[in-house]
Amino acid sequence: MKNKIKEWINRYWLSELVSYTFALLLWWWSFYLFWNQFISGFCIIIWDNIWYYLPIFIKEVKISLKKHKRFNIKHLLKVIRNIWFEFWPSELLQFFFFYPFFLVITPIYIKNYFLSSFVAMTLSIIFFYITTIAFYEIRKKIFKD
Repeated sequence: MKNKIKEWINRYWLSELVSYTFALLLWWWSFYLFWNQFISGFCIIIWDNIWYYLPIFIKEVKISLKKHKRFNIKHLLKVIRNIWFEFWPSELLQFFFFYPFFLVITPIYIKNYFLSSFVAMTLSIIFFYITTIAFYEIRKKIFKD
């Protein structure tokens, strides 16, 4: 189990760090550019997703290159399939269930709005990773390529 935890941390920590850093920097930049919180909020979602999946995509491409020596469209499609299989359930659950649920429930128990929002987001991310890791392990068993 210890090796699995190390594998999961190695797989996701860089993406989390890069996405969080760039999302905040680009959110500030977009807010400065547009002076609109709605547009900036929309931009942060886009930046966060781009910068989260980019390091994972690059890692997957490197792994595929090591296995196959030549990288073609077939290998690219397999990389996309693997990432999609690993993350789509987590993304859907986080967007439609985890965030809304925890953002509604936590203020009932934690009266400080900032703290309750932080706790809600943290819980949502924890459940996102539980789902993601489960599908990552399933993906490794189903798709051996």
